[in-house]
Amino acid sequence: MQPLPLSWLDNKPKWIPQWPLTQEKLAAVNDIVLQQLEAGHLQPSTSPWNTPIFVIKKKSGKYWLLHDLRAVNQQMQPMGALQPGLPVPTMIPKHWPLIVLDLKDCFFSIPLHEQDTQRFAFTIPSINHQGPDKRYGWKVLPQGMTNSPAICQLYVDQAVEPVQQPCPEIQILHYMDDLLITAESESHLMEAYKLLLLYLEKVGLQVAPEKIQKGEVVQYLGLKVTSEKVNPLEFEIAIDGLQTLNDFQKLCGNLNWLRPYCKLTTEDMMPLFNILEGDAQLDSPRRLTKEARLALQKIEKQIKAMQMERCDLQQALEILIFMEQLYPFAVIWQGGPLLFVYPHSHAPRVLYTQGIAVADLILTAIKKVTEMAGKTPKRCVVPFAQLAVEAFTRECWQWAYIVLILQIEIDNHYPRHPFVNFCTQVSIKRVQKVRRDPIQGAVTVFMDGAKGGTGAAILGNQRYFVLTASPSPQHAELAIIATVLCRESAPMNILSDSAYVVNAVQMLATQCLILKSSSVYSYLSEIQGLLNQREHAIYIGHIRAHSNLPGPLTRGNMMADHYSRFLLACTALEQAKEYHSKWHVNTHTLSFKFNIPCKQAEGIIRSCEKCVVATVPKIPAGPIPVALNQDISGRWTLHISLLLGDKAVFMSL
Repeated sequence: MQPLPLSWLDNKPKWIPQWPLTQEKLAAVNDIVLQQLEAGHLQPSTSPWNTPIFVIKKKSGKYWLLHDLRAVNQQMQPMGALQPGLPVPTMIPKHWPLIVLDLKDCFFSIPLHEQDTQRFAFTIPSINHQGPDKRYGWKVLPQGMTNSPAICQLYVDQAVEPVQQPCPEIQILHYMDDLLITAESESHLMEAYKLLLLYLEKVGLQVAPEKIQKGEVVQYLGLKVTSEKVNPLEFEIAIDGLQTLNDFQKLCGNLNWLRPYCKLTTEDMMPLFNILEGDAQLDSPRRLTKEARLALQKIEKQIKAMQMERCDLQQALEILIFMEQLYPFAVIWQGGPLLFVYPHSHAPRVLYTQGIAVADLILTAIKKVTEMAGKTPKRCVVPFAQLAVEAFTRECWQWAYIVLILQIEIDNHYPRHPFVNFCTQVSIKRVQKVRRDPIQGAVTVFMDGAKGGTGAAILGNQRYFVLTASPSPQHAELAIIATVLCRESAPMNILSDSAYVVNAVQMLATQCLILKSSSVYSYLSEIQGLLNQREHAIYIGHIRAHSNLPGPLTRGNMMADHYSRFLLACTALEQAKEYHSKWHVNTHTLSFKFNIPCKQAEGIIRSCEKCVVATVPKIPAGPIPVALNQDISGRWTLHISLLLGDKAVFMSL
């Protein structure tokens, strides 16, 4: 098999000097290099390229040679992800015998193309420059090169392909240097196994004899695979060393890798995800919270108790949707669980309703089933009544696509299975708190928010006002809605001229996630909590502002608009006075910053004790009146307009 040449973005040599190494580390480097020279993995080099090396001492006491290839990787054309995911062991048919192989030193068994070897040179420095430095270059795939995993996958695949093609009834799963062979009968399996060993040896890949697994139980990709079940290997989570962001990032990464084979829902993981927030430095300190400690205990129990099924080629695949308090999760089902599918821990939009979240999860699960089995599922079970599904299909394009285009059968009858009882722990209650039509006999509430952060609501003879720190009218209107919901418990028909606010409140009536990083998170979460606590329903509708239509609705909306603007004017005037008392700015700045008329800004300046002395006296036009007051007749005043305000230059006669 011919070595695969690499593609490069430029051919300009990169020379990164080697940093000094201690005598102990130099001795370790020389030992490792000697071993690699004898194995044929290295060769002496005079290349114009150079990148540094360093060694790390393992817990066993042995040293590990690392080559810093970042500069070379920047010049390299990436090959992309040839195998973007792991094979799913639950898709291995039940009762098929298995053999697992591990390739020995896979990277070091794959040669580099001759024209590329010069780019992977390094230097071993000499102490005190007693002689010339020794330089070597890799002849095989070096660890740390961007394209090493992709080339490894291609190389192994070319060895597996001659075995797989003539025998389609045989399945060979391979990821990097881990291979699993399975067939319906033991005789077919052994025949394929012997043929595979022959082709692997032909291309120079060696199988580690001590890592060949045969029998009823094997380990593959961190999972224990039996004749019928697949489950994670038992382990205990070490919490003593969890002190930095990097520690928790690795822990969450390992658990996230196990999640498809365990019931580790987003809500179970959320206490750990919250620890990842904050300072982005890898060594920044982190502390295991009480909630996270309880979550880890629960996760350990889930991992030990969970067992997934191997697939049955005669049965169809289904999708089951389950709900936690906020986050849904899906199970790919075939008489038992094959795989868990979870949504992202962060909501993709500010308001993420339960119906849309479930639809997006179904689409993700359908994609996963197609990826695993090469076909779409025929049935999906959801915790919604048929009327709710029909409403979702009318209002949401995702549901319409699932039902009408993909033609997935939507059902709400779960199979009878102990696992289903294990997953259905949350009862979903749907009480309609926000009606789609006006409530008969309920009082009408008009509300409006002004640019500047003021909001007003009119409810009969009652008036409510709010002032927010944000100048956004949407923020003000959300704040005034929260105020009204908090103060009034009776049924209400609310009218607002903000379509954004109306849609947001209607979405909050259903279970939905709110994006925590959003600027309106505090307002929306407060409204959601108040809606959940309400005993009586409300209606909220949109009314066009400044329509000049006759009738009480237009007048009510106009009155709310006037109240919010009047409050803004009063508030702006007070803020302008306070601002001027601190900074003593001029008329133009006050008027522009607080959106008040110039006359009001002049009044504020004239009422200021510190600024009144600088006010220029009004002098009548014409010749200077010598006989008048000496203060006036003895001075000329020349007004000069400057960028920073009105100034006066006094000239004495």
